[in-house]
Amino acid sequence: MSDVKKLRKIGVWGHYHAANLGDNLVVTALIQNIRARCPEAEIIGFSQNPMDTRERHGIPAFPLRWSTRERKADATRADTPGESDGKGWRAPLKSTLKQFPRLFSLLKSLREWFRAVAAIVNEPLFLWKSYRRLHGLDLVIVAGSNPLLDWGTPWSHSYTTFKWAMLARAAGVKFALLSVGAGPISFKLSRFFLRSALRSAHYLSFRDGYSARLVRKRLGLSGSFPVFADMAFSLDFDSALREMEEPEKLPGRAVVGLNLVPFFDDRYWFKGDSAKYRQYLRRLGGFVKWLLDGDYAVVLLYSQLSADPLVNKDFRQILAEDFGVELAERVVEARIDNLEDLVAQIRRCDYIVAGRFHCVLLPFMLGRLSIGLAYHPKTRELLSYLGQPDYAFDIEDFRSESLIDLFRKLERDSSQIRADISTKLPEMSRSLAGQYDQLLGAAPIESEPV
Repeated sequence: MSDVKKLRKIGVWGHYHAANLGDNLVVTALIQNIRARCPEAEIIGFSQNPMDTRERHGIPAFPLRWSTRERKADATRADTPGESDGKGWRAPLKSTLKQFPRLFSLLKSLREWFRAVAAIVNEPLFLWKSYRRLHGLDLVIVAGSNPLLDWGTPWSHSYTTFKWAMLARAAGVKFALLSVGAGPISFKLSRFFLRSALRSAHYLSFRDGYSARLVRKRLGLSGSFPVFADMAFSLDFDSALREMEEPEKLPGRAVVGLNLVPFFDDRYWFKGDSAKYRQYLRRLGGFVKWLLDGDYAVVLLYSQLSADPLVNKDFRQILAEDFGVELAERVVEARIDNLEDLVAQIRRCDYIVAGRFHCVLLPFMLGRLSIGLAYHPKTRELLSYLGQPDYAFDIEDFRSESLIDLFRKLERDSSQIRADISTKLPEMSRSLAGQYDQLLGAAPIESEPV
């Protein structure tokens, strides 16, 4: 157990960056809780976008990988000129090259090869600089952001987690993973990387039983692992909400927020499938038509600033194709740049149907109710943790009518669900507070071993 007086410099480490507000929610919660317990400690960020980390969180920051670029905070938005929205020269050029599949594939492979060579050449110097930056730190805390997965390659998240765990060990710095999720873990090399990283960790807990069981099975680690809620539940919203204006109320029977993920979208998904992607959007289109016909207002929400707006654009187009432009124009979408914007939009809603993990989670913290569009076991685990397993909905194989039936059930049972959640949230908050106390210097607390 740590001594608070000795914790003078703490690193907040993770694959967080400007575009993902869910990851930044966890970072915000972690920084808030560190400052509450170690007010004199200096906090240093290690992220994929150090410039954004400095601007968004007000802490000095360094890159997580050599390839990390010092981008402005909004440089990853889909509407940034020259990026994904088709402005500038890159998107039109890419669109033209795609008309020649073999040439496009060759150029893409060459680009990846040059990037790999550049990374290999620059990695030794980057490792040395990172090792030097760790000197003087007392503790590095992993701030969520999927440190235990291999999304198509072992050389991204898995390798990054491994190398920093080893660097911390070499520098004599404690490396702690709090309430982390896990999976998928597919590659043999990833299993080596992650097994080595976790065995060297000073502290390890998981956010759900699925992750703990997966790590035990895939990495061969034995023993019981403590399980706590996601760290986002430790964020104190009270003071922030008092300073926020009441959101504009929309007319209608009730307001439903819809958060779309780029499920099988080949611009984002590791193995895209345009037919599955459009089928998924069309089924959600049927649900939205039912809502609008029933005098509900619909608001599009997003927490991934680069990918999700593109999905919203595709969704509007499909709505117009299937049900007419007039209906598509009735769907409301406000610009979201930061966590405060996302919170404001959620507060406009009564119910949320969400694909992204933290867009399922946040509404419960704000007194709203969610249905989770589950593309990964983490969504089912979250809703089970909250005592609401019935409201995890399979995103891959569903009919509009099934989602409508589940939404009706949510409305019908809303009073009881709110009462259950109001009891559950303080328990989760107290448990997470105990975990921070344990790591940062207070007495050990009980958790749920898995």
